[in-house]
Amino acid sequence: WYFMTLYAQNVLGYSPLEAGLALVPSSLAVLLGSKSAPRFMPLLGARNVAALGAVIAAAGFGWQSAMTPQGNYLTEIMFPGILMMLGAGLMATPLAALATSGAAPGEAGLVSGLINTSRTMGGSLGLAVMSTIAAARTGTSGTPAALTEGYALVFRVGAVVLVAGVALMLAWLPRSPSGR
Repeated sequence: WYFMTLYAQNVLGYSPLEAGLALVPSSLAVLLGSKSAPRFMPLLGARNVAALGAVIAAAGFGWQSAMTPQGNYLTEIMFPGILMMLGAGLMATPLAALATSGAAPGEAGLVSGLINTSRTMGGSLGLAVMSTIAAARTGTSGTPAALTEGYALVFRVGAVVLVAGVALMLAWLPRSPSGR
């Protein structure tokens, strides 16, 4: 969301309020994804639901990377954002279920805390890396075209990371929380 907000404000000229409101549909999408995942997990397995979520998110990131300085709200913020966040929502629940599935009941709180800590630290590190990538691409230019190039590169890199994540999920995660 950070780079979508920057794009909306720095390139498209949205006010902070307009940029926030522009992300409401993607906020609803993450809720839909996280609430839908438990329904799909018994049918497809947690690993496959998480991988599906990553594929959907990667599609959104890829779409978002096609942004232009003359962007359109529907095609360059709303619909890609919905895909990104729907996928993120679909990933979160099964990954948490898989991460906690082998923990003893007395260790569930510790494992849950480690999951939340790793998400926070990973998000911070990811944002730092992506900000560096965007800044390196943009250079010293603050023009809408240069900013768009930097933001678009970040979304392309994000799509590649998600696709790599799908491969890792399918290779390493158990087919179900019990390992079957």
